[in-house]
Amino acid sequence: VESYDEAIIPSDFETSGLIRDTLIFKTLIAPMKDGVTVTCMFDACDKGVICELPYCWSTKNDRPGDSVQMVLNDDFSFVRMLKVVKTLYE
Repeated sequence: VESYDEAIIPSDFETSGLIRDTLIFKTLIAPMKDGVTVTCMFDACDKGVICELPYCWSTKNDRPGDSVQMVLNDDFSFVRMLKVVKTLYE
């Protein structure tokens, strides 16, 4: 959901804190060079958008023999992404 932080809650969160999606974007996604491909896999009980990107891949409706296809991520917000990128330069 736009404007809400998503977070990974690691096993040591009580001492180390949460890992927010904005931190993942700032440290992993934003610094990537053009042409780099990244694959992120999260084993979670909820769909979530911890690594919010404009495209996503899901095996939800796959059948044997289907080819892998990226689809537009309906939850992706360019406005939110631009707000995060802006903080990189402040």
